Amino acid sequence: MFYIVKANETILFDKEFKAEGIMMLQSARLDTSSSTGSAAIELVSAPGNTLLQIAFRPYENIITFNHRPLGGMWGPELAIPFQGQFQDILEPSVTIYDHGDRYQILVDYKTVFYFYKRLRENATAVRFIRENSRHPLFAEALGVNVYPSFRHIFPNAKYYEPVRISRKQAEFGRKTLL
Repeated sequence: MFYIVKANETILFDKEFKAEGIMMLQSARLDTSSSTGSAAIELVSAPGNTLLQIAFRPYENIITFNHRPLGGMWGPELAIPFQGQFQDILEPSVTIYDHGDRYQILVDYKTVFYFYKRLRENATAVRFIRENSRHPLFAEALGVNVYPSFRHIFPNAKYYEPVRISRKQAEFGRKTLL
């Protein structure tokens, strides 16, 4: 499903974003000048908990990862350097892959971090926060593609069912390989 989320707005998904789900967010531009403002992407659950916040602070040279229960305090912040993470200033992207127990975060299709879930809920919305500065980091809106699994990204890929074999067949196979 494709969505457009504008700066400082939240959009609700048609279906929950849950384990095996993949979300690809893309901006029309990236400004990494020294006076660039911050931006954040947040996954939000139905009760309003922030399951994952990815905050981009180029002026501090960090990308942070965090969570916050509704009405609660932010958890301990985890961070990686901002410098060098984005390679494509014309079409920068952030991808989030839900592994069930953690989120895999990719920047420009390269894994940069694994954030272990602190709140075990499914996301029902995404929020895009953009500081209104003279030089915003991302464009005014992000394109958001949400897929329930890799299978939906490559719909024509051939799917193979696992072949069930007996213990006897497995033992025979091991002996013939040795």
